[in-house]
Amino acid sequence: AAVTEGKQQGYRVDVANASFDPRKQTQQVHAFLERGVFAIIICPCDPAGIGSAIRKANEAGIPVFTADMQCTAADAKVITHVGTDNLLGGRQAAQAMIQAAGNEGGSVLLLDFKAALACRLRIKGFREEIAQHNKGRMKGAIKIVAQLDGGAQRQESLVVAKDAIRAHPDLRGIFAINDPSALGASLAVREAKLSEQVTIVGFDGQLA
Repeated sequence: AAVTEGKQQGYRVDVANASFDPRKQTQQVHAFLERGVFAIIICPCDPAGIGSAIRKANEAGIPVFTADMQCTAADAKVITHVGTDNLLGGRQAAQAMIQAAGNEGGSVLLLDFKAALACRLRIKGFREEIAQHNKGRMKGAIKIVAQLDGGAQRQESLVVAKDAIRAHPDLRGIFAINDPSALGASLAVREAKLSEQVTIVGFDGQLA
């Protein structure tokens, strides 16, 4: 979307993928600074650690915008942050799971990604909403039977979801913190022929 919108506004948007590596991301920012770009948009791998790179951009007079995760370094100046309320989103995902489980409730797997604060907040919101739903409930409770790190990747999530399905054949639902995790879980469910039994709730929902 940034590339498309930038082109429409007369800008060329170059994209660099840090692959969740904070050091690599800092090096990429420095490379952009050396090129003298007009502006930088960052999805921080490390909300605090990215501060030093943003300060370099501040010194060079290059405006910085953040997306998805905010920079938490107090002395780093960001023009605008665009992001999701991940805690609320996790709660809404839990509400969707509660609705899908109905009066029966059941066992649920969480596919998380501990390296990203946004994903940890999604899991936190999900757990809080489920705990609220279960409070004082004798019937229809939802039990979180496992929380596994799918690496926010399709293949890794496929592997851990398959392991969880084998360990919990009565699984009723899977909450995945992003689209690749949800797609990996979906494949695991289809391979186990449990599509009618297991509901998958994924976060993001970007266009295919």
